[in-house]
Amino acid sequence: MRAQGQPEDPFMHWRDVEDGALLEHAANEQPGAVEELVARFGDRLCSYLMRVVRDRAWAEDLVQEVFLRALQEAHRYDPNWPLRVWLFRIGRNIALDLLRSEAGHRARTQSQPAPITAPAAITTAEHREFQVALESALQRLPEEFRSVFLLREGESLSYDEIGAVLNISSKTVSSRLHRARQQLRTFLQPHIEQ
Repeated sequence: MRAQGQPEDPFMHWRDVEDGALLEHAANEQPGAVEELVARFGDRLCSYLMRVVRDRAWAEDLVQEVFLRALQEAHRYDPNWPLRVWLFRIGRNIALDLLRSEAGHRARTQSQPAPITAPAAITTAEHREFQVALESALQRLPEEFRSVFLLREGESLSYDEIGAVLNISSKTVSSRLHRARQQLRTFLQPHIEQ
């Protein structure tokens, strides 16, 4: 409850608004709606995109591009899917376009891989070494396996949601996820046996 004479918090108004409706309000430039949209989805998008492009600055730029495109194309959003699925799909497409570009490829080969964040309690040298090995193993996966793995394990999307992001069937998602896990086990075997 706000005190009499104090301005209303523009973010408070949007906290209980359903995602699809929030997108519509944000696209119509309602005060506070864009900020709430970014607050709901920005961190997860950035985390995912950082693993795709392996560069924090690029990922942050891509997140901004995702929201710009989403606002411009809000009329294309299909409310039968969670909004995060649509945003991840936009983000993945933009990231892959960037990586495919010649300039993107040159810059990528010069950048350092984005580390996978380990829980704070994991500080031993062996665990840090395993984290580096895991990141390396993820980068060795073919893109179609890596994307499925990251969306499932990193973002906890369902098979149907992953299928919508990647424009493939949930059966294909299951198959690719199985193959990704198999390949990761193979790549990480020397580190697991230690």
